[in-house]
Amino acid sequence: MRTITSLFAAGLLACSMTAIAANDRGSNDVTANDKGSVVRDGTVKGEYNNECAWGLANGKHVETDCKVNMTREDGKTYCFSSDKAMANFMKEPQRNMSKAKETYGRS
Repeated sequence: MRTITSLFAAGLLACSMTAIAANDRGSNDVTANDKGSVVRDGTVKGEYNNECAWGLANGKHVETDCKVNMTREDGKTYCFSSDKAMANFMKEPQRNMSKAKETYGRS
């Protein structure tokens, strides 16, 4: 579990640094917020049709604008309704990913 958390933290740091570097070059479409997640003016297209992955993991369909999101190393982006939802999801990412996929598949 620590390895997954460490990898996720490293990925978020890399995404944040990329976003900050893009902003320094004058790009206005990518910024990093104070929680480490990447914000892209709500134009991100995430998995599950931009529904909150944490909501899906809890059996609920919650639409988001995908301003709070994370992108895994495989390039898939997952949306969250808030920073707190993302933090809760990441406490058990594999279990929550499985539950989210199952809930979304039933819709």
